[in-house]
Amino acid sequence: MLDKLIPQEKTRAFFQSGSTVAIGGQSVFLNPMGLIKELAKSGCNSLNLVASPVGGLGIDLLIGAGLVESVEFAQISLWEYGLAPNLRRYAESGRIKLREHA
Repeated sequence: MLDKLIPQEKTRAFFQSGSTVAIGGQSVFLNPMGLIKELAKSGCNSLNLVASPVGGLGIDLLIGAGLVESVEFAQISLWEYGLAPNLRRYAESGRIKLREHA
């Protein structure tokens, strides 16, 4: 059987500017922080993110880094730690497109 695991730093090769990326995680829990780190280091921008099932810290960090063009989500928050500050700031200023689902 082929090994399906790759070193974390090699994940950068799978993304380019304008990529659509689904990211899981809730609040500050279960976020794929290794992937978030590699996306931030990849040089990609204009990312289209899909929060699955909801988004949290990881998505908010990518937004704050200025790498996101749009985000599709049902909810993005940091739960007991408050609202996702970067999402709110970028949304209110019109710097990202929002595709909110109920």
